[in-house]
Amino acid sequence: MIRSPKVLICASLLLFLFLALLVPWKDVYRFFFFAGVMPGVIWAFSRGDRPAGLYEPAVKILMILILYLSLNSFLVSDASFKDSFDRLRWGIEILFLLTGILFASELWMKRPRFYGFLFLGAVLVSGISVLLPYLLAGRFDTRLEGFGFLGHPIQAASILLVLWAIGVALMSFAPTLRFIDRAILLLSGLVVVGVAVYSQSRGPMIASVITVLSMTVSWFAVTNKPWNLILLVLLTAFGFLGVFWALLPGQYTGWFLEMMTNRGLSYRPEIWSSVLQHASSHWLFGVGAATDFVDTGAGAALKSELGLVFVHTHNIFIELFLVGGVVALGLLLGAMYLMLMRVSQSTCSVGSKLVGASILLVLVMVNFTDTARPLSSPSPDWVLLWLPLGFLLSLAFRLRAAHPVAVERQ
Repeated sequence: MIRSPKVLICASLLLFLFLALLVPWKDVYRFFFFAGVMPGVIWAFSRGDRPAGLYEPAVKILMILILYLSLNSFLVSDASFKDSFDRLRWGIEILFLLTGILFASELWMKRPRFYGFLFLGAVLVSGISVLLPYLLAGRFDTRLEGFGFLGHPIQAASILLVLWAIGVALMSFAPTLRFIDRAILLLSGLVVVGVAVYSQSRGPMIASVITVLSMTVSWFAVTNKPWNLILLVLLTAFGFLGVFWALLPGQYTGWFLEMMTNRGLSYRPEIWSSVLQHASSHWLFGVGAATDFVDTGAGAALKSELGLVFVHTHNIFIELFLVGGVVALGLLLGAMYLMLMRVSQSTCSVGSKLVGASILLVLVMVNFTDTARPLSSPSPDWVLLWLPLGFLLSLAFRLRAAHPVAVERQ
Protein backbone atom coordinates (compact mmCIF):
# COMPACT_ATOMS: atom_id res chain seq x y z
CA MET A 1 0.00 0.00 0.00
CA ILE A 2 1.32 3.45 -0.92
CA ARG A 3 1.48 5.54 2.23
CA SER A 4 3.12 8.67 0.83
CA PRO A 5 1.54 10.98 -1.74
CA LYS A 6 5.02 11.78 -3.07
CA VAL A 7 5.62 8.12 -3.87
CA LEU A 8 2.23 7.90 -5.60
CA ILE A 9 2.95 11.04 -7.63
CA CYS A 10 6.46 9.91 -8.59
CA ALA A 11 5.45 6.37 -9.57
CA SER A 12 2.39 7.56 -11.51
CA LEU A 13 4.32 10.29 -13.33
CA LEU A 14 7.06 7.88 -14.41
CA LEU A 15 4.53 5.30 -15.56
CA PHE A 16 2.71 8.00 -17.50
CA LEU A 17 5.91 9.19 -19.17
CA PHE A 18 7.48 5.83 -19.91
CA LEU A 19 4.35 4.00 -21.06
CA ALA A 20 3.62 6.90 -23.40
CA LEU A 21 6.83 5.92 -25.22
CA LEU A 22 6.10 2.20 -25.38
CA VAL A 23 2.38 1.67 -25.98
CA PRO A 24 0.09 3.09 -28.69
CA TRP A 25 -3.02 3.21 -26.50
CA LYS A 26 -3.39 6.65 -24.99
CA ASP A 27 -5.93 5.55 -22.40
CA VAL A 28 -3.29 3.31 -20.80
CA TYR A 29 -0.72 6.01 -20.04
CA ARG A 30 -3.25 8.80 -19.49
CA PHE A 31 -4.79 6.68 -16.73
CA PHE A 32 -1.70 7.09 -14.55
CA PHE A 33 -1.85 10.87 -14.81
CA PHE A 34 -5.53 11.26 -14.05
CA ALA A 35 -5.76 8.42 -11.51
CA GLY A 36 -2.31 8.84 -9.97
CA VAL A 37 -0.65 12.22 -10.38
CA MET A 38 -3.70 14.43 -9.91
CA PRO A 39 -5.13 12.58 -6.88
CA GLY A 40 -1.61 12.39 -5.43
CA VAL A 41 -1.18 16.16 -5.62
CA ILE A 42 -4.59 16.69 -4.00
CA TRP A 43 -3.70 14.16 -1.29
CA ALA A 44 -0.36 15.89 -0.62
CA PHE A 45 -1.92 19.33 -0.32
CA SER A 46 -4.68 18.00 1.94
CA ARG A 47 -1.94 16.79 4.31
CA GLY A 48 -0.23 20.15 4.23
CA ASP A 49 2.66 18.94 2.06
CA ARG A 50 4.17 21.38 -0.42
CA PRO A 51 6.92 20.66 -2.94
CA ALA A 52 10.24 22.35 -2.30
CA GLY A 53 10.55 25.52 -4.32
CA LEU A 54 6.80 25.94 -4.80
CA TYR A 55 6.98 29.57 -3.66
CA GLU A 56 10.02 30.44 -5.75
CA PRO A 57 9.39 33.48 -8.01
CA ALA A 58 9.98 31.46 -11.19
CA VAL A 59 7.36 28.90 -10.15
CA LYS A 60 4.83 31.63 -9.42
CA ILE A 61 5.50 33.25 -12.79
CA LEU A 62 4.98 30.00 -14.68
CA MET A 63 1.74 29.33 -12.84
CA ILE A 64 0.55 32.84 -13.69
CA LEU A 65 1.49 32.14 -17.32
CA ILE A 66 -0.55 28.92 -17.34
CA LEU A 67 -3.57 30.62 -15.78
CA TYR A 68 -3.28 33.57 -18.15
CA LEU A 69 -3.19 31.35 -21.24
CA SER A 70 -6.08 29.29 -19.81
CA LEU A 71 -8.32 32.35 -19.51
CA ASN A 72 -7.29 34.78 -22.24
CA SER A 73 -9.26 32.95 -24.96
CA PHE A 74 -12.52 33.92 -23.23
CA LEU A 75 -11.54 37.58 -23.64
CA VAL A 76 -9.61 37.95 -26.90
CA SER A 77 -10.49 34.92 -29.06
CA ASP A 78 -13.38 34.34 -31.45
CA ALA A 79 -13.17 30.62 -30.77
CA SER A 80 -16.20 28.74 -29.49
CA PHE A 81 -16.93 28.51 -25.79
CA LYS A 82 -16.12 24.79 -25.91
CA ASP A 83 -12.67 25.42 -27.36
CA SER A 84 -11.95 28.14 -24.80
CA PHE A 85 -13.20 25.91 -21.99
CA ASP A 86 -10.93 23.11 -23.22
CA ARG A 87 -7.93 25.44 -22.80
CA LEU A 88 -9.05 26.23 -19.27
CA ARG A 89 -9.36 22.52 -18.50
CA TRP A 90 -5.96 21.77 -20.03
CA GLY A 91 -4.40 24.62 -18.09
CA ILE A 92 -5.66 23.14 -14.83
CA GLU A 93 -4.24 19.77 -15.82
CA ILE A 94 -0.86 21.38 -16.57
CA LEU A 95 -0.88 23.06 -13.14
CA PHE A 96 -1.25 19.58 -11.63
CA LEU A 97 1.50 18.33 -13.95
CA LEU A 98 3.93 21.09 -12.96
CA THR A 99 3.22 20.58 -9.26
CA GLY A 100 3.59 16.82 -9.69
CA ILE A 101 6.97 17.27 -11.36
CA LEU A 102 8.13 19.41 -8.42
CA PHE A 103 7.04 16.71 -5.96
CA ALA A 104 8.58 13.88 -8.00
CA SER A 105 11.84 15.76 -8.54
CA GLU A 106 12.42 15.74 -4.79
CA LEU A 107 12.59 11.95 -4.87
CA TRP A 108 14.61 11.94 -8.10
CA MET A 109 17.28 14.14 -6.53
CA LYS A 110 17.42 12.05 -3.35
CA ARG A 111 18.20 8.91 -5.37
CA PRO A 112 19.77 10.34 -8.54
CA ARG A 113 21.51 7.17 -9.69
CA PHE A 114 18.38 5.02 -9.40
CA TYR A 115 16.04 7.47 -11.13
CA GLY A 116 18.68 8.53 -13.65
CA PHE A 117 19.03 4.86 -14.55
CA LEU A 118 15.26 4.61 -15.02
CA PHE A 119 15.18 7.61 -17.35
CA LEU A 120 18.12 6.37 -19.41
CA GLY A 121 16.72 2.84 -19.46
CA ALA A 122 13.37 4.08 -20.75
CA VAL A 123 15.16 6.05 -23.47
CA LEU A 124 17.27 3.03 -24.44
CA VAL A 125 14.38 0.56 -24.59
CA SER A 126 11.91 2.85 -26.36
CA GLY A 127 14.58 4.13 -28.75
CA ILE A 128 15.62 0.62 -29.75
CA SER A 129 11.96 -0.42 -30.11
CA VAL A 130 11.49 2.14 -32.90
CA LEU A 131 15.02 2.15 -34.33
CA LEU A 132 15.55 -1.59 -34.75
CA PRO A 133 12.42 -2.35 -36.87
CA TYR A 134 13.25 0.67 -39.03
CA LEU A 135 16.81 -0.52 -39.68
CA LEU A 136 15.73 -4.10 -40.33
CA ALA A 137 13.08 -2.97 -42.82
CA GLY A 138 15.65 -0.85 -44.65
CA ARG A 139 13.05 1.71 -45.71
CA PHE A 140 15.46 4.65 -45.51
CA ASP A 141 13.39 6.68 -47.96
CA THR A 142 10.80 7.15 -45.18
CA ARG A 143 11.17 8.96 -41.87
CA LEU A 144 11.43 6.98 -38.66
CA GLU A 145 8.27 7.02 -36.56
CA GLY A 146 7.25 5.18 -33.44
CA PHE A 147 4.01 5.05 -31.47
CA GLY A 148 2.49 6.88 -28.55
CA PHE A 149 4.45 10.05 -27.86
CA LEU A 150 7.03 8.87 -30.43
CA GLY A 151 4.52 8.89 -33.29
CA HIS A 152 5.85 12.08 -34.87
CA PRO A 153 9.38 12.02 -36.40
CA ILE A 154 10.40 15.44 -35.07
CA GLN A 155 8.84 15.12 -31.65
CA ALA A 156 10.07 11.54 -31.17
CA ALA A 157 13.73 12.51 -31.36
CA SER A 158 13.18 15.63 -29.25
CA ILE A 159 11.29 13.74 -26.53
CA LEU A 160 14.02 11.12 -26.21
CA LEU A 161 16.57 13.92 -26.07
CA VAL A 162 14.74 15.67 -23.20
CA LEU A 163 14.42 12.44 -21.20
CA TRP A 164 18.05 11.55 -21.87
CA ALA A 165 19.23 14.97 -20.69
CA ILE A 166 17.25 14.62 -17.44
CA GLY A 167 18.67 11.14 -16.91
CA VAL A 168 22.25 12.34 -17.44
CA ALA A 169 21.64 15.33 -15.16
CA LEU A 170 20.49 12.99 -12.38
CA MET A 171 23.42 10.64 -12.97
CA SER A 172 25.84 13.55 -12.69
CA PHE A 173 24.74 14.07 -9.08
CA ALA A 174 25.05 10.40 -8.07
CA PRO A 175 27.67 9.86 -5.34
CA THR A 176 29.04 6.82 -7.19
CA LEU A 177 28.52 5.30 -10.61
CA ARG A 178 28.80 1.65 -11.59
CA PHE A 179 29.99 0.31 -14.91
CA ILE A 180 26.40 -0.44 -15.92
CA ASP A 181 25.46 3.19 -15.20
CA ARG A 182 28.15 4.50 -17.53
CA ALA A 183 27.26 1.88 -20.13
CA ILE A 184 23.57 2.77 -20.21
CA LEU A 185 24.42 6.47 -20.32
CA LEU A 186 26.54 5.97 -23.41
CA LEU A 187 24.29 3.46 -25.17
CA SER A 188 21.16 5.51 -24.61
CA GLY A 189 22.96 8.60 -25.92
CA LEU A 190 23.93 6.77 -29.09
CA VAL A 191 20.35 5.56 -29.53
CA VAL A 192 19.08 9.13 -29.18
CA VAL A 193 21.47 10.29 -31.90
CA GLY A 194 20.47 7.36 -34.08
CA VAL A 195 16.77 8.15 -33.75
CA ALA A 196 17.49 11.82 -34.52
CA VAL A 197 19.45 10.91 -37.67
CA TYR A 198 16.87 8.49 -39.06
CA SER A 199 14.00 10.80 -38.20
CA GLN A 200 15.57 12.98 -40.91
CA SER A 201 14.73 16.03 -38.80
CA ARG A 202 17.52 18.57 -38.87
CA GLY A 203 16.55 20.41 -35.70
CA PRO A 204 16.69 17.32 -33.45
CA MET A 205 19.90 16.16 -35.20
CA ILE A 206 21.68 19.41 -34.37
CA ALA A 207 20.15 19.54 -30.89
CA SER A 208 21.20 15.95 -30.14
CA VAL A 209 24.84 16.59 -31.08
CA ILE A 210 24.96 19.81 -29.04
CA THR A 211 23.22 18.15 -26.09
CA VAL A 212 25.54 15.15 -26.07
CA LEU A 213 28.53 17.50 -26.07
CA SER A 214 27.15 19.90 -23.44
CA MET A 215 25.94 17.15 -21.10
CA THR A 216 29.24 15.28 -21.53
CA VAL A 217 31.23 18.37 -20.58
CA SER A 218 28.88 19.04 -17.65
CA TRP A 219 29.09 15.44 -16.45
CA PHE A 220 32.87 15.50 -16.64
CA ALA A 221 32.99 18.82 -14.76
CA VAL A 222 30.89 17.35 -11.94
CA THR A 223 32.70 13.99 -11.68
CA ASN A 224 36.11 15.57 -12.33
CA LYS A 225 37.64 12.33 -13.59
CA PRO A 226 39.72 12.77 -16.79
CA TRP A 227 39.33 9.15 -17.86
CA ASN A 228 35.57 9.57 -17.83
CA LEU A 229 35.87 12.36 -20.38
CA ILE A 230 38.28 10.38 -22.55
CA LEU A 231 35.99 7.34 -22.50
CA LEU A 232 32.90 9.38 -23.30
CA VAL A 233 34.53 11.28 -26.15
CA LEU A 234 35.97 8.13 -27.74
CA LEU A 235 32.82 6.05 -27.51
CA THR A 236 30.59 8.91 -28.60
CA ALA A 237 32.85 9.57 -31.59
CA PHE A 238 32.74 5.88 -32.57
CA GLY A 239 28.99 5.94 -32.12
CA PHE A 240 28.59 8.91 -34.43
CA LEU A 241 30.80 7.21 -37.02
CA GLY A 242 28.78 4.01 -36.73
CA VAL A 243 25.47 5.80 -37.22
CA PHE A 244 26.64 7.76 -40.23
CA TRP A 245 28.41 4.68 -41.68
CA ALA A 246 24.93 3.17 -42.08
CA LEU A 247 24.21 5.93 -44.56
CA LEU A 248 27.08 5.10 -46.90
CA PRO A 249 26.16 1.88 -48.78
CA GLY A 250 24.68 2.26 -52.26
CA GLN A 251 23.13 5.54 -53.22
CA TYR A 252 21.69 6.36 -49.82
CA THR A 253 24.28 8.98 -48.90
CA GLY A 254 23.53 11.07 -51.97
CA TRP A 255 19.81 10.84 -51.32
CA PHE A 256 20.28 11.75 -47.66
CA LEU A 257 22.33 14.83 -48.40
CA GLU A 258 19.89 15.82 -51.14
CA MET A 259 16.99 15.51 -48.71
CA MET A 260 18.82 17.61 -46.15
CA THR A 261 19.52 20.43 -48.58
CA ASN A 262 16.40 20.37 -50.77
CA ARG A 263 14.04 21.04 -47.89
CA GLY A 264 15.49 24.50 -47.44
CA LEU A 265 14.34 26.03 -44.16
CA SER A 266 10.91 24.34 -44.25
CA TYR A 267 9.08 27.69 -44.34
CA ARG A 268 10.21 28.62 -40.82
CA PRO A 269 11.33 32.16 -41.77
CA GLU A 270 8.10 32.75 -43.70
CA ILE A 271 5.98 31.63 -40.73
CA TRP A 272 7.86 33.71 -38.19
CA SER A 273 7.97 36.84 -40.34
CA SER A 274 4.25 36.52 -41.10
CA VAL A 275 3.41 36.41 -37.39
CA LEU A 276 5.50 39.51 -36.75
CA GLN A 277 4.04 41.34 -39.74
CA HIS A 278 0.48 40.76 -38.53
CA ALA A 279 1.20 41.45 -34.87
CA SER A 280 -0.18 44.99 -34.72
CA SER A 281 -3.65 43.81 -33.67
CA HIS A 282 -2.58 41.29 -31.04
CA TRP A 283 0.89 42.24 -29.83
CA LEU A 284 -0.16 42.87 -26.22
CA PHE A 285 -2.55 40.05 -25.28
CA GLY A 286 -2.35 37.75 -28.30
CA VAL A 287 -5.12 36.04 -30.24
CA GLY A 288 -5.96 33.54 -27.49
CA ALA A 289 -4.74 29.99 -26.99
CA ALA A 290 -7.98 28.58 -28.45
CA THR A 291 -7.53 30.32 -31.82
CA ASP A 292 -6.32 28.03 -34.61
CA PHE A 293 -3.27 29.35 -36.42
CA VAL A 294 -4.99 29.19 -39.80
CA ASP A 295 -7.67 31.55 -38.45
CA THR A 296 -5.13 34.23 -37.54
CA GLY A 297 -4.01 36.97 -39.93
CA ALA A 298 -0.61 35.35 -40.24
CA GLY A 299 -2.00 31.87 -40.90
CA ALA A 300 -4.53 33.13 -43.44
CA ALA A 301 -1.82 35.10 -45.28
CA LEU A 302 0.44 32.04 -45.46
CA LYS A 303 -2.42 29.93 -46.80
CA SER A 304 -3.14 32.53 -49.46
CA GLU A 305 0.48 33.12 -50.47
CA LEU A 306 1.90 29.60 -50.22
CA GLY A 307 -1.21 27.46 -50.49
CA LEU A 308 -0.21 25.67 -47.29
CA VAL A 309 -1.96 25.33 -43.94
CA PHE A 310 0.27 25.42 -40.86
CA VAL A 311 -1.06 24.30 -37.48
CA HIS A 312 1.45 26.22 -35.37
CA THR A 313 4.39 28.60 -35.60
CA HIS A 314 7.27 26.11 -35.16
CA ASN A 315 8.84 28.20 -32.39
CA ILE A 316 7.71 28.32 -28.77
CA PHE A 317 8.61 32.00 -28.34
CA ILE A 318 6.78 33.04 -31.52
CA GLU A 319 3.87 30.80 -30.51
CA LEU A 320 3.55 32.39 -27.10
CA PHE A 321 3.77 35.85 -28.63
CA LEU A 322 0.98 34.92 -31.04
CA VAL A 323 -1.45 33.36 -28.56
CA GLY A 324 -0.59 35.45 -25.49
CA GLY A 325 1.18 38.57 -26.75
CA VAL A 326 4.15 40.16 -25.05
CA VAL A 327 2.50 39.37 -21.71
CA ALA A 328 2.86 35.61 -22.20
CA LEU A 329 6.27 35.87 -23.84
CA GLY A 330 7.55 38.14 -21.08
CA LEU A 331 6.33 35.72 -18.39
CA LEU A 332 8.15 32.74 -19.93
CA LEU A 333 11.36 34.68 -20.55
CA GLY A 334 11.19 36.11 -17.04
CA ALA A 335 10.82 32.66 -15.50
CA MET A 336 13.70 31.29 -17.58
CA TYR A 337 15.89 34.23 -16.60
CA LEU A 338 15.17 33.72 -12.90
CA MET A 339 15.96 30.00 -13.17
CA LEU A 340 19.23 30.75 -14.92
CA MET A 341 20.12 33.31 -12.26
CA ARG A 342 19.32 30.82 -9.49
CA VAL A 343 21.67 28.32 -11.10
CA SER A 344 24.49 30.77 -11.83
CA GLN A 345 24.37 32.38 -8.38
CA SER A 346 24.34 29.13 -6.44
CA THR A 347 27.29 28.12 -4.28
CA CYS A 348 27.58 24.73 -6.00
CA SER A 349 30.38 23.68 -8.32
CA VAL A 350 30.81 24.92 -11.86
CA GLY A 351 29.88 21.46 -13.09
CA SER A 352 26.53 21.54 -11.27
CA LYS A 353 25.80 24.95 -12.78
CA LEU A 354 26.66 23.62 -16.25
CA VAL A 355 24.18 20.77 -15.76
CA GLY A 356 21.39 23.26 -15.04
CA ALA A 357 22.39 25.46 -17.99
CA SER A 358 22.46 22.41 -20.27
CA ILE A 359 18.88 21.48 -19.34
CA LEU A 360 17.78 25.02 -20.22
CA LEU A 361 19.68 24.79 -23.50
CA VAL A 362 17.91 21.53 -24.39
CA LEU A 363 14.56 23.13 -23.59
CA VAL A 364 15.25 26.02 -25.95
CA MET A 365 16.63 23.85 -28.76
CA VAL A 366 13.81 21.32 -28.94
CA ASN A 367 11.23 24.11 -29.02
CA PHE A 368 13.00 26.53 -31.34
CA THR A 369 12.15 25.08 -34.75
CA ASP A 370 9.22 22.85 -33.81
CA THR A 371 6.99 24.25 -31.13
CA ALA A 372 5.20 22.60 -28.27
CA ARG A 373 1.68 23.95 -27.87
CA PRO A 374 1.68 25.74 -24.52
CA LEU A 375 -1.74 24.30 -23.61
CA SER A 376 -2.85 20.79 -24.53
CA SER A 377 -4.27 17.61 -23.11
CA PRO A 378 -1.70 14.92 -22.16
CA SER A 379 0.57 14.88 -25.21
CA PRO A 380 4.20 15.08 -26.36
CA ASP A 381 3.99 18.85 -25.75
CA TRP A 382 4.05 18.15 -22.02
CA VAL A 383 7.41 16.38 -22.32
CA LEU A 384 8.93 18.98 -24.63
CA LEU A 385 7.99 22.05 -22.59
CA TRP A 386 6.62 21.49 -19.10
CA LEU A 387 8.73 18.50 -18.04
CA PRO A 388 12.13 20.20 -18.55
CA LEU A 389 10.75 23.46 -17.11
CA GLY A 390 9.50 21.68 -13.99
CA PHE A 391 12.69 19.67 -13.56
CA LEU A 392 14.83 22.78 -13.99
CA LEU A 393 12.72 24.64 -11.42
CA SER A 394 13.39 21.92 -8.87
CA LEU A 395 17.05 21.65 -9.81
CA ALA A 396 17.59 25.41 -9.62
CA PHE A 397 16.05 25.52 -6.14
CA ARG A 398 18.32 22.75 -4.90
CA LEU A 399 21.45 24.26 -6.42
CA ARG A 400 20.58 27.59 -4.82
CA ALA A 401 20.06 25.84 -1.49
CA ALA A 402 23.50 24.24 -2.02
CA HIS A 403 22.40 20.75 -1.06
CA PRO A 404 21.71 18.86 -4.29
CA VAL A 405 23.43 15.64 -3.30
CA ALA A 406 26.88 14.37 -2.38
CA VAL A 407 29.90 16.07 -3.87
CA GLU A 408 32.50 13.29 -4.00
CA ARG A 409 32.28 11.07 -7.07
CA GLN A 410 33.95 7.96 -8.32
